[in-house]
Amino acid sequence: MACTLLVRGGEIALHDSEKFNKIRHRANKAKKMLIDYQNGNIDGVSKDQKFQPSHLLSFKTDNDTEEGGRISIDVENYIGVMSDEAKDAGGGNDDYEEGEEEEE
Repeated sequence: MACTLLVRGGEIALHDSEKFNKIRHRANKAKKMLIDYQNGNIDGVSKDQKFQPSHLLSFKTDNDTEEGGRISIDVENYIGVMSDEAKDAGGGNDDYEEGEEEEE
């Protein structure tokens, strides 16, 4: 399933390993984090209240090399994500699980 990130100024094709639900979940979490920071609900300094929305919106890009590339998106420039696969297609469960982390 190929996903494309929609950002202010264009579109970015993502690596096949990046899944729609994972991207959507992380974008929602990053937007909530930004709102909480702006409202003063998190200080962004203490260990349990880190403010790192761009860290959440880091993904592998689709390019011709085996290693691929990476991109980190500013949450305010994120518009959405689109996929070339219908929700009901495929046999697996692509739902992003809370606490699941990507390789660094």
